[in-house]
Amino acid sequence: MQADWFYRLATTASLVAGSAWMFLGSVLAFGLWLALGPVLHWSDLWNLIPTSLLTWTTWILVILIQHTQTHQETALQAKLDALIKAIDAADNRLIGVEKQPPSAVPPEAG
Repeated sequence: MQADWFYRLATTASLVAGSAWMFLGSVLAFGLWLALGPVLHWSDLWNLIPTSLLTWTTWILVILIQHTQTHQETALQAKLDALIKAIDAADNRLIGVEKQPPSAVPPEAG
């Protein structure tokens, strides 16, 4: 599948971004940036670099978070649909209900 490379990249990036090592690295980078302030005489460049890096990092992480949530929700819905199909007493009208507009959801389903 063509999207496999993105899935692997997004999954790995999500695991790395949420790790304790990333938190520690971020704290150390902040400390280094703060320590360099007096050395660089609190210049505009000293302020501009982390601002730009944080803007792009935030944008990329939002995309990764959205991808991860979409993937997890799709997997969860597939599992729930399989459970509904497997239980004889379940209401089969609820299969795929997440793809319907709110007005099409049976009232007893919420």
